[in-house]
Amino acid sequence: MEFFLANYGARAIALIEPDAENPIRVIDLPGHRIHFILNGSNSRLAYLLLADGSVHEFDVVTAQLKRSVQVTEPYATDGGHGAPLPRLAQAGDALLVSDPAAGKVHKLNLDTFELTGAIDLGGAPSSLVAVGGVLAEH
Repeated sequence: MEFFLANYGARAIALIEPDAENPIRVIDLPGHRIHFILNGSNSRLAYLLLADGSVHEFDVVTAQLKRSVQVTEPYATDGGHGAPLPRLAQAGDALLVSDPAAGKVHKLNLDTFELTGAIDLGGAPSSLVAVGGVLAEH
């Protein structure tokens, strides 16, 4: 299955399957979308961050939201460009959620879909990137 996820207005995403009979499916979301990413370990799953501070697990095959958890306080989306907004990054069984208003990065366990902690950074952490590698003896 070859697919792409795309923005589709503020409260939806588009699941694009170029070779399907109906190549574009619009998925309405329960709120205003801030950010989304694909699971790098399991391409069947994506994670959506909404302005109300909730994170949702999205199953690409069924086009359904599976699990949800509240992570941050709500964020206003009408603040114009440049206002720091939360972002997501995933590695292994962990999803990190930046929280600029609280000065934290929250950690979500993807197996249980529960928050397992937060790192108090101060400042306004926004963008995240996951970097990994394999340690091996040579």
